[in-house]
Amino acid sequence: ARACLHGRGTQAVVYEPQGVAAAPEPGRGEVRVRVRAAGVCNADAMVCRGEYPTWLRHVYPSHPGNPVVPGYDCVGEVEAVGPGVKELGVGDWVACMTMFGAFQQQVLVHATRNAVVKVPAAARAHPPEKQVALVLNYLTAWGMLHRRARLQPGQVCLVHGLGGGMGAAFLELCREAGVRCLGTASAGKHAFIEGLGGSPIDYKGEEGCWEEEVMRRTGGAGVDAVFDPFGGTYVRRSLECLKPDGKYFLYGLGATSPANKGTMGGMLSTAASFLGSKAASLLGGHRVEFFGVIDPGVPALKADLLTLLEMLGAGKLDPPIHEVFPLSRTREALQALERGQSQGKVVVDCA
Repeated sequence: ARACLHGRGTQAVVYEPQGVAAAPEPGRGEVRVRVRAAGVCNADAMVCRGEYPTWLRHVYPSHPGNPVVPGYDCVGEVEAVGPGVKELGVGDWVACMTMFGAFQQQVLVHATRNAVVKVPAAARAHPPEKQVALVLNYLTAWGMLHRRARLQPGQVCLVHGLGGGMGAAFLELCREAGVRCLGTASAGKHAFIEGLGGSPIDYKGEEGCWEEEVMRRTGGAGVDAVFDPFGGTYVRRSLECLKPDGKYFLYGLGATSPANKGTMGGMLSTAASFLGSKAASLLGGHRVEFFGVIDPGVPALKADLLTLLEMLGAGKLDPPIHEVFPLSRTREALQALERGQSQGKVVVDCA
């Protein structure tokens, strides 16, 4: 069984209970994974809307073309191993970065070109949805916090969209690192954020001018780093909240999302704002970067993912889950994400 995109828009995702005629045989360097749980992310929704940024080839892999099975990450059991694979064997429980293809019961993953790691026994004791929440979301947040921004205890960051799956990842990792986390979110998500130790700012209520509120809460000093999944007008406004030596990271293109009343024009305005700010940063001052989860390279991703799974096993992380949808309702899972109403990670159960 699988959920396959036939056309454009999340409404074009079709559940196919028969899947493909036969299980795919792994080629050289590949493993076939029996998927137990797959995460739902904004990149999946962008694929469905036909907005997948193929022009960012250093960040995103080439789109395989429709019909396509979306699904950026998963956890499951290795059920077949191709020639040349030595570090994995049949029966291993793994966490995988697939990029495409996770919304099905069986998926082929390259064992060396993709981030594929064995899940430690202590983490394996946690539900599959908790495990898969770490793969894309927590890896992305970890890469920006620790490999790029390198924030230290006592420093302050601003995270946009703090109430979703990525926001939850930042909240938990900031707590563990001793970093104060401010973030924009709708009022209905503030209790959720505060429960995870964050400081929420209503981006459209009385505090709608969130730049001023950030400066007020930091005593006029500003923040050490901004992590922005939206782009658009948020680029310029975020830079106003930074300390003189602060760092701004754009890691998504949420300005195109229907939840933000976005269109492809949102992507163009993001590109214009970002490139202008990047050019200005080269002359000194703020550091401006676009971050893709694969930027650190596969060996680093594997090491970081193993660290995160060990933290889950040790009880240091407990990813909040918004809802687990069965594979037959993958379309609804994607639409729940698009609406921007999720609190925590949206997951598809592929068993």
